[in-house]
Amino acid sequence: MTRKTNMALAFTDEQSMILESAKGFCSDRSDITAVRSLLSSASGYSADIWAEMVGLGWTGIAIPEQYGGSELGIGSTVPLVESMGRNLLSTPYISTTMASQAILRGGSEEQKAKWLPLVAEAPPVVQPVLRTVGATTLCRAAKVSDTSATSPNPGRLRPRSACKGAWGTPSTAILCLD
Repeated sequence: MTRKTNMALAFTDEQSMILESAKGFCSDRSDITAVRSLLSSASGYSADIWAEMVGLGWTGIAIPEQYGGSELGIGSTVPLVESMGRNLLSTPYISTTMASQAILRGGSEEQKAKWLPLVAEAPPVVQPVLRTVGATTLCRAAKVSDTSATSPNPGRLRPRSACKGAWGTPSTAILCLD
């Protein structure tokens, strides 16, 4: 039986800067008292902390520059997410990043131009959703379209109550990916 050595994970200079910034940010804003207080809150996160993260440009890390992002790539979100997890910092960052990546990979040029700058600069809270069509549950995270027989105004942010079969908390907007 032979053993192979694991390769070390190395961050780029940009990722290292994100990691250092995120470590301090997350540890300063997510002490155990704050974490416990958010457990019983309606949203599960602090809107003030979320606004600070947006202000730091973190929601645009994986969005191309042409849409208002930093174009550092999805891998550059890892140091931030790692710091959030280490400090139990609850925010809608992951769901918002997932939604932006779904639009980036499957959206039309019009949808990208409309939604990606919004996510990069002043995002609403976004949750990609699963939709049920007949007996089949579809996750359309890779395909965003403007036309659908099953949902009015697909690919648009709207209140949870306007999306039949969708899940999310009442305080969030959702992006129905039909």
